[in-house]
Amino acid sequence: WLGGRESGPCDAAAQAVLLAPAEPTKIVCVGLNYRDHIAESATAVPGGLDAPAEPLLFLKPPSAVVATGEAIRYPRGVERLDPEAELGVIIGRRARAVSVPSALDHVAGYTCFNDVSARNYQRKDGQWTRGKGFDTFAPLGPWAAVGLAPCALDVSCRVNGERRQHGN
Repeated sequence: WLGGRESGPCDAAAQAVLLAPAEPTKIVCVGLNYRDHIAESATAVPGGLDAPAEPLLFLKPPSAVVATGEAIRYPRGVERLDPEAELGVIIGRRARAVSVPSALDHVAGYTCFNDVSARNYQRKDGQWTRGKGFDTFAPLGPWAAVGLAPCALDVSCRVNGERRQHGN
């Protein structure tokens, strides 16, 4: 494509393989980030969970990223593997100590994100690197959307056609 004009033969859409819509250098996640998820997580953690006093941050490695539809590998030793539907925010330029009013100026777009979690390792370790950082544990996409108002988007998760999560 040159300037939006077709410049040669096109592959059939059915033969195209969609890649993840971003290649992050780091993936910063916020745990227990909405009330429904805290209530849902309480069923997986003995004694339940309370809302954190401040954002609970964790990282996933870039090697965890796969495209939508790619297989999620079930690592040896994992007893419970859960999907977690999230809104992925693609940061388009380096950001450090950004003011609230200019925060959205750094957002290049939004995408679907599956925060795959190995619950037994997450509970056992007390921190979430192993339980959430395996290769294939960060499916992204299939699209990146720009110009959305992120405060009013529905987020759903389906596994083999069955709805597992839905929220806003």
